Amino acid sequence: MLIYIIILFFLLICCYCENNKAFFYTGIVILFILAILRGEGVDRDYETYISIYGYLINGEPYTIEPTFILAAYISHYLTGSPVLIFFVFALIAIYYKSKFIITFSPYICLSLLIYYSNFYFVHELTQIRIGAASAIGFYAIKYLVKNEQRKFIILVLFSSLFHFSMVILLITLLFDKRKINIYYILTIYCLIIAGYLLIYLNISPLRVLQYIPISVLREKLAIYTYQTENGMIEPVNVTSIMQLVRLCVITFIFANSRKFENNTPMVLLSKLYSLSPVCLVLFSSLPAFAIRVSELYSVADIVVLPILATYCKQARMIRLGIVVLTICILLMNLFHNGIVNGYHF
Repeated sequence: MLIYIIILFFLLICCYCENNKAFFYTGIVILFILAILRGEGVDRDYETYISIYGYLINGEPYTIEPTFILAAYISHYLTGSPVLIFFVFALIAIYYKSKFIITFSPYICLSLLIYYSNFYFVHELTQIRIGAASAIGFYAIKYLVKNEQRKFIILVLFSSLFHFSMVILLITLLFDKRKINIYYILTIYCLIIAGYLLIYLNISPLRVLQYIPISVLREKLAIYTYQTENGMIEPVNVTSIMQLVRLCVITFIFANSRKFENNTPMVLLSKLYSLSPVCLVLFSSLPAFAIRVSELYSVADIVVLPILATYCKQARMIRLGIVVLTICILLMNLFHNGIVNGYHF
């Protein structure tokens, strides 16, 4: 675990030299190298991807996104191994997440620290497909801000070729980009309350999804249902520290929503971020599905928190508070949640 802590200290130094692009890009390169050189057993999904690679090159049927299939064949043709799969997905994910940060964040090094403390381990070291997909999808919001809806849709659909779940980002097209009005706020709180009530009544709203005539969706739901019913996945903790933190953050955002009027990036990203705790509660009957969707929307966190700091009178104190929070999250992920194991090549 030592290497993770060393990188943490480097990123803390970057935050001290805030908005120094040389430090920022150095951090990006380090994270990229760490992702592509990791050995077997560092993360939970490495062996799974190796197995899928084996199925594909041996001509066995396996339902997975076309970009992974393409990367598997190219890697096998050029190297005779799956090594290029991890290289390509890490390159795409880290490149587009860096562009997402540069485009929207007022404190790029602080955003890099937030990204590293949570999303990097979940996405770039574990769920590499959703890592690449979410990076492209959230960068695409740049075009929605510019009223270039067609480019946004094309890029989101392209990101779904890396992970099918990214189509849910198209909900952003329904949002009012100018402000967070009272109707949206009430809707979010009603959904959250309804979600907790449904959990108490042991009613799953996900049963409706099984009637949607999309084979990939039905297959994924069937897998998640099987894993849940057979105890292969732990139940969702809908009162976890991260859930409570996100509820507090969206409450703070909603309480100060008037300050963000006409700040299109903040409005759109805050609305996406507010869907994270909602999805965790509403979809909790299928833990894998709930966690995946909730984590996807929470990627907005990378720039939402730094933007929030710019609206506070005590901006330095808020930034310090964010730094302390991210350190706690990192330590919790490493030593309590055990998202990754000790690093080795």
